[in-house]
Amino acid sequence: QFNQDITIPSVAKIYSLQTYWQKIDEQYEDYVPRFVNVVNRVKKTMNGDSKSSIKIELSHLALDISLEGLRLLSRWRELIVAQAAYKYATPADVNLIKKALGNEYDETNAECPYERVVRFNYTSEDLA
Repeated sequence: QFNQDITIPSVAKIYSLQTYWQKIDEQYEDYVPRFVNVVNRVKKTMNGDSKSSIKIELSHLALDISLEGLRLLSRWRELIVAQAAYKYATPADVNLIKKALGNEYDETNAECPYERVVRFNYTSEDLA
């Protein structure tokens, strides 16, 4: 099990943000209006009796929506870190870099591990 090839496309897809981008976008589009709505309601109720049951209920709602937002951010961060870890585990092949760059190939930069991971290991779709 530990000798599995992590460069096969089906494995690479698991670690690609592209796989999750639509879901992330949907979660964002769903969450932001609800968050803004709660923030606006809190702003409107800042005046008046501080012990009213409406303010207590609104405080619970504000806490819940804030925690939901933190959970979403945590999940999105997890996906970004997983993709970065995958890219570091599977740096771009030097021969592919030579082929892609042709005459512009600079051996000192292209063979540097950092360059192989960061500069040459992301597709245009990854960067979009």
